[in-house]
This record gives sequence, C-alpha cells and structure tokens, in this order.
Amino acid sequence: MAEAVIVGIAGKIVAYLVPLALNNVGMLWGVNHELEALGDTVSTLQSVLDHAEEQYHRCPQIKDWVDKLKEAFYDAQDVLEEFNIEAMRRELRGHNEMMKERPTREWRKREETHSFIREGDIIGREDDKKTIMEFLLDSDVQENVSILPIVGIGGLGKTALTQSVYNDEMVSKQFNLKMWVCVTDDFDLEKIVKNIIACVEKKEPIKGAMEQLQSELRGAIDGKRYLLVLDDLWTTELETWLSLKTLLVRGAKGSKILITTRLPSVAKITGTTPPHFLKGLS
Repeated sequence: MAEAVIVGIAGKIVAYLVPLALNNVGMLWGVNHELEALGDTVSTLQSVLDHAEEQYHRCPQIKDWVDKLKEAFYDAQDVLEEFNIEAMRRELRGHNEMMKERPTREWRKREETHSFIREGDIIGREDDKKTIMEFLLDSDVQENVSILPIVGIGGLGKTALTQSVYNDEMVSKQFNLKMWVCVTDDFDLEKIVKNIIACVEKKEPIKGAMEQLQSELRGAIDGKRYLLVLDDLWTTELETWLSLKTLLVRGAKGSKILITTRLPSVAKITGTTPPHFLKGLS
C-alpha cells in the first residue's frame, strides 16, 4: 500500500537525518534549522500516516494527498542522500589532512604514554619497585644488554609499576637513552623498530626498507647505555624474538631491557636474568 511505502521512506529520511545532526552537517551548510524542521515534520507525518491507512481507499482526497506526499518524500530522500555523500567526502578529506599530521603526533603520544602515573596504581609495590631498580642500577654485568621480564596476570599493575621505575630520577641518570614501546599481541618487527627510532629521535623515522630501518636503529643506540621498555609482549616464538634482540645488542655495556608480559613462556625465551613475578596485593 502507498501509505506503507511512505512510512518506509519516512523511516529512511529519519535515518539520514540522525548522522547529519551528529556530524553538524546542517551547521556546515547553514541549514541546521531547516534540517531540524524536516526531522520534526517527517516524525509528525509518520504518526499521521499510521491513522490515514484506514481512509486511504475510501477517501479520494486522502489518496491524492498521500500520493503527492510520496513524491515529496522521494525528493527529500534524494536531497538527503546528496547531503550524506558530501558529508562523507568532507570527512574523508579531513581524515587525509589528519593523516598528514599523524607522524609527528604519534611519537609525541608514545612519549606521553609512559610519563603519566597515578600514584594509587603502585601502592603496595614498593618491594617490587626496589627489586627492579636494583636490576637497572647494577653496573656489574657481563652482557652489553641485560633483560628482565616482569610477569603477572592482567590487572596487577605491571605497566604502572614499570612506569614508576622508568620515570625515577636515579634511573634517568643511569642511562643515556630511555625508550618505551607498547607491543601488544601484534609483534610487528618493522613497527617496533620504527617506534624505537621515534623514541630516540623524537620524530617519525624516514620511510624505507627494513634494512635501512635496521641501520638507522643501530646508529641510534650504538655505544649508548640505554633503557628500553617493551610493554605487553606476547610473542612466544624464539626466532621472532631473536630477530629483534639481534638489533638491540649494539648498546653500551650496562644497557637494560624491561619486558612486561602475562606469559611465563615469554619470560623464558626473552630474559637474561630470572623473571620478576608480580603477585596479587593482599
């Protein structure tokens, strides 16, 4: 029936109006008031059409009115489709502009990730912090790079504890470089290398082949005593881990790596020293 078709079109029009309102498209073109009025009118007509169904075949005037309304609704739908298409075009252009600025903002965001600590997150972890600090400040080591995994289930505060250690003044004085990279479950070697370089150079690394990035990383850490945090490491593949570790051994003697992970199996393949296990607070 025609009125049922119109009710369906009216529903589509309302569906178009919602994203337009949310994205302030009407304000953008200076027709915000008109779009609001259209939305109110369509909503009102929807309820009127529900009551007109019984009279549609009995009253020629109502039939004529409904048929004309049907054409008007189709026109409104066409106009709103154009609005939505243009809105998507503008959103895409804005996204492209944002992507141009993203590299500079990304390394800043990564740098800020480890600078904020809520003191409440490390209450009761004084002994844990002391143990990790002793590892970092110990200069009597044989390896150029020593690695301590910090292991615990989710929610124990591994990252917050490591942040507290990372930002400690004594730790800052101990190392020429400090770098923090969040790995998560996606062990992408190229991405990790780029993020480490970004931490060192305070800018997004140049685009290039993996060999070029590896050379840039070696140059950035060569001969420097560094602290690197690999936060939330999940990979349990020895070969995958060694592909990264090989790139990190160029640091000066006394360089340290802290790895936070939920998996003892990760600690087993990465650590050069027994892992530190976090326990639940009583």
